[in-house]
Amino acid sequence: MTTQPNYIAKNLKKGDGFIFTTENKSAPFFSQNFRINNQGKLKTKEPNVYEEKIMQDSNKKIMIPGESALEALAEIEFILISLHKMGSYYSDKPLADYQRATTEFIDNEKITQKLAKVRRILSEGFDNTLGPDEMDDIERHMENIEFWKP
Repeated sequence: MTTQPNYIAKNLKKGDGFIFTTENKSAPFFSQNFRINNQGKLKTKEPNVYEEKIMQDSNKKIMIPGESALEALAEIEFILISLHKMGSYYSDKPLADYQRATTEFIDNEKITQKLAKVRRILSEGFDNTLGPDEMDDIERHMENIEFWKP
């Protein structure tokens, strides 16, 4: 019995990808890339079909209200300058102290939440209509990011 991709996909989250390999009568093995799109649907990733990044005309120019842009810039400035100052301060100190301080800074100052806020502000102006590849423009642009893995 061959495991079907839909069965495997039940254990995946949106944005996850996997390679499904099965025996095929015409070839010893058949491999196909799959991913779960933002709507939670299983989609085939066909190599090079959408190599040219298609962008909807409505997303070629987006508007961000000034107040929102300033909010995002303030968050980025806080993170960037703080990390720069920490790097300078710890440049002649033990690496373990620098690593501990930056980890505490990220945790105590809720840096991931601040970055999520910036991402939300930047994403709000985009039209999230799905293209012919059944992805929106943001999802399409982000699909090949290689995230940290343990």
